[in-house]
Amino acid sequence: MKRLTVCLTLLLLTGCIEKKTLEEVELIQSFGFDQKGEDIQITATAPFIQQNSQPGAFTETFTTLAKSPQEAREQLQNEAPRPFENGKLQVVVMNKELGEKGLGTILESLQEDSKVGRSVFLAMTRGDAKDILYSQYAVSPIVSSYLKDLIEKSGKTNYPKVNFHDYLYSYYGAGMDPVLPIIKKVGDRIRMDGLACFRGDTYVTSLPPKDVFIFKTLYEKVKRGYYQFSFKNNTISVEEMDISSDYRVTLSSSYDIHIHVSINGYVREASGIKINRENVNKIEKGLKTEMEKKANNIIAKLQKHKSDPLRIGDTVRSKDRKWKEAVWDKQYPNAQITAHYHVKLNSTGVIEY
Repeated sequence: MKRLTVCLTLLLLTGCIEKKTLEEVELIQSFGFDQKGEDIQITATAPFIQQNSQPGAFTETFTTLAKSPQEAREQLQNEAPRPFENGKLQVVVMNKELGEKGLGTILESLQEDSKVGRSVFLAMTRGDAKDILYSQYAVSPIVSSYLKDLIEKSGKTNYPKVNFHDYLYSYYGAGMDPVLPIIKKVGDRIRMDGLACFRGDTYVTSLPPKDVFIFKTLYEKVKRGYYQFSFKNNTISVEEMDISSDYRVTLSSSYDIHIHVSINGYVREASGIKINRENVNKIEKGLKTEMEKKANNIIAKLQKHKSDPLRIGDTVRSKDRKWKEAVWDKQYPNAQITAHYHVKLNSTGVIEY
């Protein structure tokens, strides 16, 4: 009897819920934010499925200029033929000028919207976000889907995994700062173009694409990574890389921090080099030397700009009960932080030239 009562109740409740079809709402899937002087330019996109004699999908785009995100969203709603629905938001992109001024106001407004999920992907743009969202691409007629797939795929390969949840965690957490992938428009394509590093909510520096994978090895565990480097004037491709890092902290007046990165992978391409154990050993040493140099340069750059996206402060905090964020902020730029790489490669499946 209880089961029947529950079923009837659910049916009655379901009947009271207002149902909206795709034709009745603007299903917003991406937002773009650009700093324009003292104003904020907001662009929103929604997919539109055409059902007439020439069926197909394309992107509807709306844009406006306002003093605040709330004002801009109200203006956008006044221009749209149907009410906005944010429940399927996939991507939010922002230009560098906004990042330099601070993303706090923008992302806090999204955080307050209960319909915006924490799995939304974020990115910074070279050039205006509006230009990226307004353009048409050969890859997909729905720009939000294209952006989502591109950023999501990159997070599974050579870029760190970053979404709205990750950004907020690093923004609000003690002893850590956020990062965002950088994208840019190239012809009728969008390209991943580096990593934006923040101090709090403010963009302070970036890493070029060639350094992003090295950052990722310091930032998180990597499965099936891919890396190319030059060895004796030949290009070596290392694939199927499993990577993990271990942070070791020596407590003293100025912390001594060592990051040990373990790499296991396969040499898949080594044009011009005979692959045997002797040469694989040399390749391991060459890869270790290159990665350590790049990693320590990245760490020094982040320290110079007082940005801690590797969450080193949080690691130190977990080891030192006397840790204080205000003290660490002064110590971090001069802390002794060294990366060490331990490389083990296998030559299985390599074609010898």
